[in-house]
Amino acid sequence: MTKRTSAEERDYLAAKGIHTLCVSTYTDDLAALDAKVKQLRAAGFRRASRSSLIRAAVKAFDVNGYRGE
Repeated sequence: MTKRTSAEERDYLAAKGIHTLCVSTYTDDLAALDAKVKQLRAAGFRRASRSSLIRAAVKAFDVNGYRGE
C-alpha cells in the first residue's frame, strides 16, 4: 500500500464527505469540550470525540433561540 500525498488524502476524505475545519477557541472552552468527551467515554461511548460532540451541538442548536454571547 502506498502512502497518499496530502492532496490525495484531502481528495479521498472529501469524496467520503469529510472535510477538515480549523477553528480558534479559548483554552477554557477546549478544556470543557475535552471534559465532556471524557465523560461520554466513561459512560461507554468509546467513539466519542471532539468532532462528534461538535456535530451533536450543531444539530441541537436552535437558531431562533440564539441571543448572542
